[in-house]
Amino acid sequence: MQGKIGAPRPKGLKKEKAEWLKPGLVGRVKFLKGEEKLRHASLLDFRERD
Repeated sequence: MQGKIGAPRPKGLKKEKAEWLKPGLVGRVKFLKGEEKLRHASLLDFRERD
């Protein structure tokens, strides 16, 4: 993830303590289905975008 950290926070999101990544990574996430927002998410793995 070196060189990917430091992207600007998306407009409308208030998570100030989050570290935003620059585009280029694809992640696989486990989350609760049937929710409007991504809740209780766990990052399973990630890779560089092809």
